[in-house]
Amino acid sequence: MPLAFVVLALGLASVLSAAISLRAVLLFNNANWFAAKAMLVVLHASAALPGGYLYVETPRTTPAPLCELTVFDLGDGGAAHLRADGSDWLLDCGDEPHYEHIVLPSLRSRGVNRLDGLLLTHGDVKHIGGALSAIADFRPFLLADSTVRDRSRTRKHLHESLEQQRLGKGLYARGDFIHLGRAATLRVLYPPAGLKRSVAADMALVLQLQAGGTRTLFMSDSGFTTERWLLANEPDLRSDIVIKGRHPADISGTSDFLARVAPRVVICSAPGYAEPVEKLDAWEKEVAAQNIAVFRQDKTGAVQIAIRQEGFTVRAFVTPQTFSSQVP
Repeated sequence: MPLAFVVLALGLASVLSAAISLRAVLLFNNANWFAAKAMLVVLHASAALPGGYLYVETPRTTPAPLCELTVFDLGDGGAAHLRADGSDWLLDCGDEPHYEHIVLPSLRSRGVNRLDGLLLTHGDVKHIGGALSAIADFRPFLLADSTVRDRSRTRKHLHESLEQQRLGKGLYARGDFIHLGRAATLRVLYPPAGLKRSVAADMALVLQLQAGGTRTLFMSDSGFTTERWLLANEPDLRSDIVIKGRHPADISGTSDFLARVAPRVVICSAPGYAEPVEKLDAWEKEVAAQNIAVFRQDKTGAVQIAIRQEGFTVRAFVTPQTFSSQVP
């Protein structure tokens, strides 16, 4: 602040002396340059100190919802930011480029300086490739992973790095709960402990968020095998919102699975690079025919969900598509 005042005073002095002496103007301008340079040095040094700066969010004009979700558009990758009761959680983080260019700037714009938790669904690099960067940037209090082992090199490298840094993690399986806040809880529906599958996506965590009276089902990249298992073993799949990824080699979002879940909204990640969209177009028509609102992220971009006690709203970022469960 003192240096900023000096910069302002010297600038004013330069303007006032313009009509009197050119030498005085040059003197004040050079002194102003020196003061501004000193101010920048002090700012950089202060920012390098622990706690030297904080990111803040633009102030709200309306009360915060019970729970907010931002489902990022990362192509056939995945990441979602969950905010509940003042706590911030990241469900997957995308690969390194998507994390650096989309996820990280979004979290900073929301005033996130530290994560309460980072949840990793499975070993796909497009879901957890940026995890080490996210851990370094946000130092999450909880790192949640599955008990099930897979052959993912990305996940193996992550675990080795965590061990070298002496960072622990929580392991979760079917039946466990993760409390995001007083009004929001995640229940792990899948996988059960000890499950063995050959593909990482078939072992991905399936989570059901309960916030207020709204349920949101996170399917990650689960496919037909996981859906069959859930239909056979989970008696209550009912969810208002389904967030569905893309299994690399399997079908998903089958009609009988959606009939059991009975969602009002499905948010579907975009197809992968060069992947034909004809099958997705046909699937979208079938789902829409069941009176389910479909948010396709190759069209909508990121999707934001606001959950309140009286219901929820879903809003696309790129298109004007919206959905509200509340009766006008």
